[in-house]
Amino acid sequence: QAFGEGAERIVRKVRFLDPANGDYIGPVMVAKESRFAGEYHTQMAYHKNFMRTQDIAASFGRRFNDALDEAEKYFDDAASQACIRGLPRILFIEPMVVELIENGVEKNILIERYLVGDYKKFNSNMGFVEDEVKKLVKQMNNLGVGVTIEPQQ
Repeated sequence: QAFGEGAERIVRKVRFLDPANGDYIGPVMVAKESRFAGEYHTQMAYHKNFMRTQDIAASFGRRFNDALDEAEKYFDDAASQACIRGLPRILFIEPMVVELIENGVEKNILIERYLVGDYKKFNSNMGFVEDEVKKLVKQMNNLGVGVTIEPQQ
């Protein structure tokens, strides 16, 4: 049963089972299926593209985090240093693709670790940006970082 649906994906909570005794193995996971990719190879291409973009985004996140960690030394005043230390760091969950047979049909789904807590969407595909993000961008621009949240054309 789906617990979330977006413009591109249907999301379900899943668990791995021990084939010997049927006990759960590991943590609760989130399975994401494409709303549009139907055949096995089309599904796999969809997931590979998602994983590729996730990896690229994670590398930018690491570079951003490294830059924040490095930036503090360029400021002498405690207020700026505290501001930089208070900025959030970016972490990405590592996804995996799992192959399965459901109702006699072979398919693959993208799985990630389930994050416990309230989910908050900070932006949308239609250009919405949460006020909290706008506030962080303003703080970073006040430090001279030069960040924008305008959509790219």
